[in-house]
Amino acid sequence: MNLGWGVTYTEPHTKLEFDSAIGVTFNAENPATNYKNGDDFIWEWAVGKKFANGLELGVAGYAYQQLTGDSGSGAKLGPFKGSVFAVGPHVVYNTVLMHRAVLFNFHNYQEFDAENRFEGNVTTFTTTVKF
Repeated sequence: MNLGWGVTYTEPHTKLEFDSAIGVTFNAENPATNYKNGDDFIWEWAVGKKFANGLELGVAGYAYQQLTGDSGSGAKLGPFKGSVFAVGPHVVYNTVLMHRAVLFNFHNYQEFDAENRFEGNVTTFTTTVKF
């Protein structure tokens, strides 16, 4: 089960946009493997400058923290609690295609200070279409 909350504020004069979201995931045990991933928390944020042509350029990041350890008889490595931080550029483009509002969102995060997790570069590209 996931619970989340987010907020966005755009400063009207400078057109700086501030986004922040938090989320908590509560996991259940997988009966096939007798393994339960620990519950986790994530905070995502972004700051960007909005331009008149629908483009936004900025920086974004996230902090991930596993709140409880992995458990169950399938958790051979023990509780294995993980955490990681990330930051990098983000580009957002708002436009209209075929009479529908479309949002393109690109992030390129560099992870650091990872604990019990792989550390690397995470790139995401999402598209949102308003119906």
